[in-house]
Amino acid sequence: MPTVAHRSGSLPSRPETSKPIVINTKTTLLASLAVLACVVGVLDYGPAKAPSLSGPVLMVHVTASVALIVAWFWLDSRQRAYKATAFLKVAMAGLTIFALPYYLLRSRGLRSGSRALALALGLFMATMTAYRAGAWLAQTVL
Repeated sequence: MPTVAHRSGSLPSRPETSKPIVINTKTTLLASLAVLACVVGVLDYGPAKAPSLSGPVLMVHVTASVALIVAWFWLDSRQRAYKATAFLKVAMAGLTIFALPYYLLRSRGLRSGSRALALALGLFMATMTAYRAGAWLAQTVL
């Protein structure tokens, strides 16, 4: 077993038992969805004091969220060498709620696709929670 020198002498080092967490571009894009939702929650409930269904903050939020999802889709499909049709590429931007589950199931198969779909639903719930956290923060602090 390798040793590590310390002031009090040599002590055996502990073997690495867990894998390090790897933060890649796709993970960063998905995490950005929750960060964006939290910021929008602050903006909706901070200065405006109530969300607007037609305001500029909502339009920016929707546009940025779809852009992040499409960017993730492009990276993931390239990484998996998945040949997406032109319709799927367009649908991912315009009909994300239908295109994303379709892509996850087709690109991964039923078992892994179902797992990925469950993770996507979990991410959606985390994003909604982040929005509520931002709203709470704005109402409490601002």
